[in-house]
Amino acid sequence: MKHKLFESWILDKPDLDQNQRKNLASHLVVCPQCRKLQANWLASHKLIMEAIQHDPKPGFTHRWSKTAAARQASEKSRQVRWTLMIMAVLTILGSAFYAIQNNVLMTWLVTTLSVLSSLFIAITKAMASIDELFARQPEVGMTLGFILIGAFAAFLAVFFFTLWHARKESLVYEK
Repeated sequence: MKHKLFESWILDKPDLDQNQRKNLASHLVVCPQCRKLQANWLASHKLIMEAIQHDPKPGFTHRWSKTAAARQASEKSRQVRWTLMIMAVLTILGSAFYAIQNNVLMTWLVTTLSVLSSLFIAITKAMASIDELFARQPEVGMTLGFILIGAFAAFLAVFFFTLWHARKESLVYEK
């Protein structure tokens, strides 16, 4: 299409030689579309050149620089967060893949179940031994109970005495 060439000559304002200027002028005589484009472009260009340029408000450069720096810091922070999240996900996926490939996951599961079952058996045996001790000698249980109740009572007495003493001291300092 020949219009594209003439449109680019009208809008881009290249340095045209004498022959190209004649071709453009003869085309503008016969083509109303390009003539309208040129008239509109010249009117727009005239308005742009005549427009009043407003000076920015005082401190505009400083405000713009500050906002740009804040935006840049925010963008950098966002990029760091995304990078760290991606690295964490890749690490987790890599670890899971390694664990599945080398049966590490199953080994951990079996070991955990073994430790938990051994712990359960040990607690059960200890409770059975304590029950057997109390069944044979009930005075041991009573003695142990009195010792625990006495220790708890002594702890409460010391706790309340300390609170009473601290309150008494704070009242002396306030006067």
